[in-house]
Amino acid sequence: MIDRPDSKPDPKLGPTGDHPDGQISKDDEGALNIGITADKEKGIVILDFGSPVKWIGLSPEDVYGLTKVMIERANEIDISIKETKRVKDGPKLELYADGACSCNPGKGAYASILRSGGKDIEYIKAFKHTTNNRMELLGVIEPLESFVSFQKINIFSDSQYVVKAVNEGWLKNWVKKNWRKSDNKPVLNIDLWKRLIPLLEKYDLTFTWIKGHGNNPYNNKCDELAVNAYNGNNFVEDEEYVNGK
Repeated sequence: MIDRPDSKPDPKLGPTGDHPDGQISKDDEGALNIGITADKEKGIVILDFGSPVKWIGLSPEDVYGLTKVMIERANEIDISIKETKRVKDGPKLELYADGACSCNPGKGAYASILRSGGKDIEYIKAFKHTTNNRMELLGVIEPLESFVSFQKINIFSDSQYVVKAVNEGWLKNWVKKNWRKSDNKPVLNIDLWKRLIPLLEKYDLTFTWIKGHGNNPYNNKCDELAVNAYNGNNFVEDEEYVNGK
């Protein structure tokens, strides 16, 4: 069992800060306290974000950093985080993602915009040698990998390759068939699909296809940012792609 990050016992939760049966207690005013319960045998970590200010004086914006501490504490005692549970819903998140290449394969980039509570956060990265599909995938994967919260996230992409792989079960079938497609040809970009799978398990994700170069301003902005990025001078190498060619 993991104590709170400040390691101070909470009289409402017992001498070690345990959360009985994984339930989050309420304080005298009925506000939920942030808490963490870990079951090493089941490999489950349950987090609640409730009312951080009531707990150790953190603002709601600081909850994400606190969650990272919690996860690190869980990893210290060798818990495999297979399931997470939010006791209280947080703000709805929307992630718009797009990838682009100067030629396919060739220089490429992805750009993503995370929308939360009226704030937009941009994620942009350019690669020397890559493909368009890899940029579409990384535009979803890398922002999600940077998150330390557990929320419902609506993902919007103009890539049917990405959206249908999740929504129509392509990805599940590829795994069952040992990374072979229905025509028995090998699946491409296995390294990236393997990075996406734990994110699908970790978050409550909804994938929605939107038409590229249409009337969605966020998709168009992502495309503009990605094109500007691969036309710039700040590149990294897509190591998995280059080494796997």
